[in-house]
Amino acid sequence: MKTLINSTGSFRVTHECRNGKEGLEKISEFMPDIVIMDIKMPVMDGMELLEKLSNLDHKSKIIVLSGYGEFDYAQAAIRYGAIDYILKPVDHSILINKLNVLSEILDKEAIDNTDRDEQDAIALIRGNISRIPGVLRTKDNTLYFAAVVDTDSYCNHSANEHHDKFRSNSSRGDICARIKEKFSENSIPRCIAFDYDDKVVVIIAVTCDYLCDISMSTDIVTKIFYKIVNSASIGTPYTFYAGISTPGRDPSVLSDLYSEAVALSKLYISRYGKPLVFTPENRITNSKVSSPVSDEILQASNAILAMDIEELQKITERVLFKLKDPELSPEIIYETCMRFAVDSISSAGISECENYSELLKKIENSHSLPEVGYHFLDHATACINKLSDCSKEKYGHIISEVIVFMNRNIGDKDLSSGIVSSRLHLDPSYFCRLFKEKTGFTFSEFLVARRVDRARILLRNSSVKISDISDMVGFQNVKYFYKVFKQMTDCTPKEFREM
Repeated sequence: MKTLINSTGSFRVTHECRNGKEGLEKISEFMPDIVIMDIKMPVMDGMELLEKLSNLDHKSKIIVLSGYGEFDYAQAAIRYGAIDYILKPVDHSILINKLNVLSEILDKEAIDNTDRDEQDAIALIRGNISRIPGVLRTKDNTLYFAAVVDTDSYCNHSANEHHDKFRSNSSRGDICARIKEKFSENSIPRCIAFDYDDKVVVIIAVTCDYLCDISMSTDIVTKIFYKIVNSASIGTPYTFYAGISTPGRDPSVLSDLYSEAVALSKLYISRYGKPLVFTPENRITNSKVSSPVSDEILQASNAILAMDIEELQKITERVLFKLKDPELSPEIIYETCMRFAVDSISSAGISECENYSELLKKIENSHSLPEVGYHFLDHATACINKLSDCSKEKYGHIISEVIVFMNRNIGDKDLSSGIVSSRLHLDPSYFCRLFKEKTGFTFSEFLVARRVDRARILLRNSSVKISDISDMVGFQNVKYFYKVFKQMTDCTPKEFREM
């Protein structure tokens, strides 16, 4: 019978049991589509097994095998919930015909049950625990996992070219089917995958006594998802990834587990084609460097103050190239993107542009490094334009040009009002009066204040030696740097760095 059933191509025998007691345990645990059982069995016979199964919430279709002398038993078995019976000796053609009929019934029920289970699952992750999806109902000692599967938002990692392949229902439906297939191959039948909020959401129920313990369960679930995202990515220009929650022991916590899975998936920053799976255990891997873009933060800040968009684009490209380092963990990449974006703008001292909530939200929802760069440059360019408008409004066109020139040449120790006035073809005396009138400071006072601001940025964002910082921002010697810094900040450069 086993050989015959497996040869149909439509069914596969998953378990064989020596008696009714063993059968009850396997049916309760694995909920097979079809059960073929004898009336007469040792330990627990077929009638007792049917009676016990009638008290369980199972959907198995049961076919009873009986001899001619057991016909009355077969009829009684129908009353207990058996769907059909076959007389022994079993006629192969009759068995195949009955299985084909059941196949059509199961297909129709699968569509109905899937729709119902998906609605119940969506309610679960929204916090409504009034009904548990049928596919997830199981006995005690069960672990529940929530996961999300998604892909890049940008085709070929271009910040300008959106793709909609994964955003189509049919594509996500294919992924759902693949997920269910993979879990079924690994003897984990209690899995529901569905389309929700433009991503595939997966809920898995794993019986611990089957998979031994929590660590083994987590390991198996993670390995299955690695297979899923790898196979999904093959032959496409997209990078698939998954976020998997910690296991929970009750379906009532699935709302929290779903939120955790979504949060983990947001750690994703594209590795240019490498599929990734994120669990709480692997969210931080190797943090080789704590701040790989300290120099670029200062450079970007200077470019913003100098209103040099072309230079800012070059600096951003260098940052994105650095973050492609495979030894950097996803979390370090994510945090570095945030830090570079915010610190570059904030350290430019643009008070008019210090509302970063929209920029941070866009970076948080970015799935590729070019996308992060696109959002940063877009925001920084807006800041530059606003800075230019504010500067011209506050200081006038001429002094605004002077401040831009000053910012671009902050490290030049010979920078002076004479050099600037000559560059702008202005009378030195007229230039000094105009600068004081528009800013409230002499050129030298304004320049020193800007140099101290630049030094504060370096002290906060780098491990560069203090003597080198003094030189980089244009002070003639480190002793004078210490004196001026102390006067303007009420602390020494060393104290400021240690704050």
